[in-house]
Amino acid sequence: MDQFELNGVNPAPTTQGLLILEELSAFTAFGSQLASQCRAKLRIYSPDLTPDLYANELFVDACSSFARSSRRSLIEILVQNAQPIIETYHPLIGLQKRLSDKMKLRVLPKDFDPENIQKLDRAFMIGDDSKILLQHSSLEWKGFVNFEDRANAKEFGHKFDYLWQYGEPVMELQRLGI
Repeated sequence: MDQFELNGVNPAPTTQGLLILEELSAFTAFGSQLASQCRAKLRIYSPDLTPDLYANELFVDACSSFARSSRRSLIEILVQNAQPIIETYHPLIGLQKRLSDKMKLRVLPKDFDPENIQKLDRAFMIGDDSKILLQHSSLEWKGFVNFEDRANAKEFGHKFDYLWQYGEPVMELQRLGI
């Protein structure tokens, strides 16, 4: 079985163009591929860092490999609700604690009311300003992936950067230095 093959979904290493995704296994396979193809930066926005996708072993391993691949590798994770990852062990957060210089985690304030930012229930990943995976709604596994889409990656990158500036560290998950 290919490294990213999952439940019959086997993304080709040279995947090009827009691909419509309609099930969790596709999101997991292509999300893992996207993370593994990053060279400098991976940005993840998820309302609650859904374990079905973000705690999957393939995805966590791809993030780990990417984060360790270069001194300049950076993963930024932004969530709207940190409570689920505070209350239950999440492998991606475990990795973030071990690689805190390479992985940053922030949560939007509960009273955050962004102007002109629509559909905060969408989850998305942006890799190196050209790769994008988007889940249209956190309620269903429908969306798309494109590994060569600078326009959408730039648009969602701006949204991410705007939200990131308002994000706050998750104090309950901070690593204590002694």
